[in-house]
Amino acid sequence: MRLASSLLCFALSSLSTGVLADPAPAQPLDLATYQPHLTVPRIAGPLVIDGDLSKPEWRQAAVIPSLTQNTPQTGQPTEFQSVVYIMRDDSHLYIGMHNVDPDPSQIQVHTLQRDGDQSYDDRIAIMLNPFDDHRNAYVFRINAGGARTDGVESNGIDTPDFGWDGIWEAKTRRVPGGWDVEVAFSTRSLQFPTDSDRWGFNIARTMPRNSIVTKWAIIDPAYSAFSPQRYGILDGMAGLKSGSGLEITPYVLARSDQIDPQAKRVEVGGEVKYSFTPQLSGTLTVNTDFAQTEADSQQINLTRFSLFFPEKRQFFLDGSNLFAFNNGTLNGNLNGGFTAFYSRDIGLADGQTVPIDDGAKLIGRVGDLSLGVLDVDTGQTGSMSAQNLFVGRFAYNLTDTLQVGTLLTRGDPSGATDAAFNSVDAAWQTNQFFGHQFVARAWDANTSGAQNPGLTRGYGYELQYPNYSWYADLQQDTYGDAFNVPLGFLPRPGTRQTWEEFGWFPTPPAPTRINFWQLDENYDQIDDLSGHLQSYQLRFIPGVAFTDGSDFYPQVYREYEALSAPFAIDNNVTIPAGVYVFQHWRIAADTPVKPLRLTVQTTWGAFYTGKVRDDFVQLNYSGLAGKLELGLTNESVFGYLAEGHFVQRLWQLNAAWSFSPDLSLSSFVQYDSSVDQLGFNTRLHWAISADKDLYVVWNRNWRQSVMTLTPGTPDVADTVIVKLAWNFSR
Repeated sequence: MRLASSLLCFALSSLSTGVLADPAPAQPLDLATYQPHLTVPRIAGPLVIDGDLSKPEWRQAAVIPSLTQNTPQTGQPTEFQSVVYIMRDDSHLYIGMHNVDPDPSQIQVHTLQRDGDQSYDDRIAIMLNPFDDHRNAYVFRINAGGARTDGVESNGIDTPDFGWDGIWEAKTRRVPGGWDVEVAFSTRSLQFPTDSDRWGFNIARTMPRNSIVTKWAIIDPAYSAFSPQRYGILDGMAGLKSGSGLEITPYVLARSDQIDPQAKRVEVGGEVKYSFTPQLSGTLTVNTDFAQTEADSQQINLTRFSLFFPEKRQFFLDGSNLFAFNNGTLNGNLNGGFTAFYSRDIGLADGQTVPIDDGAKLIGRVGDLSLGVLDVDTGQTGSMSAQNLFVGRFAYNLTDTLQVGTLLTRGDPSGATDAAFNSVDAAWQTNQFFGHQFVARAWDANTSGAQNPGLTRGYGYELQYPNYSWYADLQQDTYGDAFNVPLGFLPRPGTRQTWEEFGWFPTPPAPTRINFWQLDENYDQIDDLSGHLQSYQLRFIPGVAFTDGSDFYPQVYREYEALSAPFAIDNNVTIPAGVYVFQHWRIAADTPVKPLRLTVQTTWGAFYTGKVRDDFVQLNYSGLAGKLELGLTNESVFGYLAEGHFVQRLWQLNAAWSFSPDLSLSSFVQYDSSVDQLGFNTRLHWAISADKDLYVVWNRNWRQSVMTLTPGTPDVADTVIVKLAWNFSR
């Protein structure tokens, strides 16, 4: 079988008469300077995408003859060979890839859903950085079953936002000794400079059953495949057409609610998008609706602060990377941290859904300036009046390593204040810090509209050493007690917060079943503005990750909480004000990557005036080559406090059937015992083509506690929604 695979790989390579890419580097690798190049030939096009690499057009492609092992054994030979073919026409970039597998029966596919979780699948990842700015990129993943996921990378961070959706096609095909994939990226949904001949590019392949990752560029394991700092280079990209610049995406939505007859209606709305240049586009939305959005996954909250829920609405996800201020992420374990612009505040205020009448968005780049501007009008609902909300983010690349920016917001979704947020930030990052990565960030902001007097300013900095074997991070931030961010997320204003983390992740030499060891500690401290300690958490995490995808992490926590007021942790249990110091332990483990995967996490120990045990169990099954997906999750918290005992349980069931990578039916059911609420969301998604989608959604939620339903009263909110979205563009 291995001989046959090698011969097939050689035969496919021989088909191409295009230019060979720079070969994989000889050993030892020069990780600091290695950057491959490839010249992309132009074909007449268009190309039919069906997963067949034997079509004659592929003989004209440029060839990357092999990829290099990135992890776990950097630069070492591997049986998992790959050959990559690249070519273009006037409006598409085409990529083909033949993937040799020494045991094709072990190829793993756990999902066929669009934007599904491919973490445990045999897959490839393609990264495009049309501006070659070492900071931003488009990210695409395709698993061996043909499922697609896409997103955007921003500000040099290696954690993509997979909420963005582009216009592209991908098909896979099983072949003797492995599998092939064929991809076409339409330039209609990409921003790029039409006069630039040079794009940043990388491609990677992942085999999760043994944790092997191979890449074309950025072989250094300190960088993920998504890190845009040192992609390879595609030459010959000038002259691509950017389309007519006009995209129209109307939708027709039919809604039926069995309780509220007034809700039975047909709505028409949509978006108009115009690209002023290939780098700058504007979008106008009218009668905005988010019917197709997945339901939020509920969380058990044992703190006195609000929880963070991710954005899932496509209008706000498109271009979200361009609104990211100071890295845009939360940090810390104590419900602290800060997100300057939290888009979920728009259309969702004080737990209520607020209608969005219209909105306009401008996103893109002008030279070294990137910008995101958003203006939204919300409608009146309940006691909330109509509001106008504005967000503007501008960032300028002074050099390849230094970026400065500002974020401005105006408005309050609840209408309670006339709020404004004005800020500046700066980020410096390099991969030449003694041959490694180093990042330094700082920010400063002032606000208005707070209903209480006090400090209206916030500021902070971060120093990060995000490398493979060694990792270090230090952050310090101050938030005034009148630091007012109704369009942001700040659970704990009026505080000074410090976060530090230091970790060592060594990889043992081959042969080994261990992917890496872990020895990590982090410390999170929150003080009030007078310097009095409010909270701290010290966490120590040793552990081991195996090459088969299993892992084991014992952990120990020590926490301090100073409660200035009583805190209701449950409906019947209130913790009194006072100072509490307690310690608890946690064991977390995952079984190997198989069709059936078990995740277990158990926490136990002291907790305020007593003890607590938190048991988390998740069982996932995938069968029939990813067509069937089942997931059952249970978290049960048992509290034994001096003030009383409590039990909180959260049950969640996910089920999905994918007829193909373009047609799937999924259902999500959850029950939260703390509020005695049951609900489910069922969604049919048909990707008719790369730019046409049909959604049929059925939501059912019990409005009252399900254990205390009153006979004869309408306690069920039952909604059926049909939404057809059609993208008209050329």
